[in-house]
Amino acid sequence: SWHRDDPIHSCIRLNIPLTEEERFGIEIEGYDSFQMERYKMYTWDTSLYHKIVGQSKHSRVSLVLGFSPWFKLENGKWTPNEFYNRMHPMDIFREFL
Repeated sequence: SWHRDDPIHSCIRLNIPLTEEERFGIEIEGYDSFQMERYKMYTWDTSLYHKIVGQSKHSRVSLVLGFSPWFKLENGKWTPNEFYNRMHPMDIFREFL
């Protein structure tokens, strides 16, 4: 089913397929569908509509990690960090790879 997640400026999601099969793929609105390879890491603008395509008798398991790129939690409050309004979230991510 088509859905959207948080915009990239509030949450970058990393998707790592653990039990991917050829029968499953992902389709992102405006792009061709593709199959994600097991143990490789993927990220995209999850505020775009996307969905899993394909069917199988077996489960599809992925590790999905979400990171807040421009904010840090201090004393129970979210505050802007040193990258806030200075660097695109994907550039922040690349800096740590």
